[in-house]
Amino acid sequence: MSDVNTVNHLFALAITAENAAEAMYLVLAQRFSPYVEVAQFWREMAHAETLHARVLERMRIRLDSTVLSSPADATVWRQAQEALRHDIVVAAGAVADLEDAYQLAHEIENSEINTVFEFLVTTFPENPTTGEFLREQLQVHARKLALAFPAPYDAAPARRAALPVDRF
Repeated sequence: MSDVNTVNHLFALAITAENAAEAMYLVLAQRFSPYVEVAQFWREMAHAETLHARVLERMRIRLDSTVLSSPADATVWRQAQEALRHDIVVAAGAVADLEDAYQLAHEIENSEINTVFEFLVTTFPENPTTGEFLREQLQVHARKLALAFPAPYDAAPARRAALPVDRF
């Protein structure tokens, strides 16, 4: 059977999307490096995306080849493809100010990337406790943007005034 539209390929798409999110956050950290707290925040978000990709890789390795070669859920498959539709790394390179970066991050944290991740960790967990833990961690990660963004930039006007290094 071809690897297209299989659980294995769904994992590959999800890992690619997590890696793209990591790269996007690293671009934002670099572009906003003069704002030390903000750059550190973006690096922390990138690290979480790295961990998401590693979790998915570990899960995929542990799955039986029969499961990996089985057809992927069609709805989740479409969501995984949608997650990769636009180049978020390029988008990070094009943000005009911290507000644009903040909104881009919100889009990503509320996108198909996390929907697919949640589906995979709850459908193919090592055990039910692990799946639920990972799902909760994903929710904490997504809320971090709204609840833990550096205080000096928690309002849109302050974010609009913060320009990336290549816009000074």
